[in-house]
Amino acid sequence: MIELYYDAATIAHYIIDREMSEQQKQKFLTWVQSQEFEYLAPKYREKESPIDNKRVFMLDVHRSWDAAVYGLDGFEFSIKTYFAYMRLDIMYGETRDFIRIKRGKLLEKFNKERLRSEMRAEIHDCMMFYHIQAYLKGGEEIDIADANNDDMITFRVV
Repeated sequence: MIELYYDAATIAHYIIDREMSEQQKQKFLTWVQSQEFEYLAPKYREKESPIDNKRVFMLDVHRSWDAAVYGLDGFEFSIKTYFAYMRLDIMYGETRDFIRIKRGKLLEKFNKERLRSEMRAEIHDCMMFYHIQAYLKGGEEIDIADANNDDMITFRVV
């Protein structure tokens, strides 16, 4: 099983990728700490005091952000990262409550032409952990493995 919790590096890269201002960054970090608490890595939830949890989380994110800005963290974009970003975009985004992408484009993001069993299992694990469901046009639920590469898939948090 892959580690799917939000870690400091994932959050820092999300902030950088979304080009957040300092004010937006602080608002986002506060939101993650309060609204996405159960998805934070266990080390950010284990202290008895919520203030200690928040302090450790904020310090780690700022350290990771500094390392990411200078490319010193060795961060790799992965399927886990993609679905973590997807959940954050859907839950935190102010414009849409879904993400839409063709299955073929999704595979291209990971330099894949076909959905192999390992990738299918990893996508399934991510979708289950982040409570994401895939739909075809018209609201029909679908398993990504059953979709065609030309199918437009809508992802929603359920």
